[in-house]
Amino acid sequence: MKPPPFRYHDPKTVSETVSLLASLENAKLLAGGQSLMPMLNFRFVLPDHIIDLNRVEGLAYIREAKGTIEIGAMTRQRDLEFSDAVRARWPIMHEALLQVGHRQTRNRGTIGGSLCHLDPAAELVSLATAYDATVTVAGPNGEREIPSTGGHDVPRRLRELPQVRSDRRCACAGLLSPTSGGGALAAGAGEGACAAARSIRRPSALGATMGETRKISLTVNGKRYEEEVEVRVTLADFIRHQLGLTGTHLGCEHGVCGACTILFDDRSARSCLMLAVQADGHDILTVEGIAPSPDELHPLQQAFHENHGLQCGFCTPGILTTLIEFLRDNPDPTEQEVRVAISGNLCRCTGYQNIVIAALDAAKRLRAQAAPSQATAPQTS
Repeated sequence: MKPPPFRYHDPKTVSETVSLLASLENAKLLAGGQSLMPMLNFRFVLPDHIIDLNRVEGLAYIREAKGTIEIGAMTRQRDLEFSDAVRARWPIMHEALLQVGHRQTRNRGTIGGSLCHLDPAAELVSLATAYDATVTVAGPNGEREIPSTGGHDVPRRLRELPQVRSDRRCACAGLLSPTSGGGALAAGAGEGACAAARSIRRPSALGATMGETRKISLTVNGKRYEEEVEVRVTLADFIRHQLGLTGTHLGCEHGVCGACTILFDDRSARSCLMLAVQADGHDILTVEGIAPSPDELHPLQQAFHENHGLQCGFCTPGILTTLIEFLRDNPDPTEQEVRVAISGNLCRCTGYQNIVIAALDAAKRLRAQAAPSQATAPQTS
């Protein structure tokens, strides 16, 4: 399951994005990619153009201003989950985010992208309605506000600035700002919100787009690479086939199994749900880069070895990279917290028990490694 061929665009400004949307036919916007990329891999959508919003300036932030919290629509769900301001002002949003996908998908998924898909089962869409959100969308004809549907007694209001929109297409991200005490959510409007799910015609320029390439520069496991890549190649395939780092495994290729998990700028991510061109200028860690040296295992790897935390090993690279991030953020986890952390990684061999034991053992080893040695501490009289 691979993405179809398409033209790739990575605008830097909102106005540039609006112009692209107004001029391109059968274009889809790529925000976090946790919904669009699986649809591309399954060929449920066949766009002529992908407009990547990840380099658009000024769309990712959380800030308090004049009794409100303003949230950029390209803000990652994970940032909302860990935001003290969000937790204090809208605790229900914090609780809801814990039910959105898994750690790896929340690291990439955006609040604007989630809301613009308007999936009726999505937690953030329900929150937008509960908070009585209003959305400001921007397009070639200027800006306009769109209220969320359904009246509620919750004294909350949300606003998005600017969500890109043309007559037929709606961007998957913009800027969000809630008013006093309210939550910050982005909601797509009308037909534009579901355009990504409806347009399934085969690209008219299939032959012309097949070979489109870009040169990218990135760091993988501390080594710098400059490579030419086809724009539709996933990051997982690039890592495995172009760089030859086959420790990153491919299972489902639509973001469910977690076998392809890598660290992207120190955050766990599904590499099958990213394009290689999106890694330009970024830092990646794969399972091959975890060990400190060729003849020494990382404490996490050693704990897995000693506690029989793997059998066939297919899921192990994704679990190790997930736990590297998790144990960095939570050095003294409970058993339940470990189980939640690896819930996005499917294992069909071990039943997870020895994996959890190994993770807890690794946490203990890492804490001991980080603690100053009492034996060498200077004595004071």
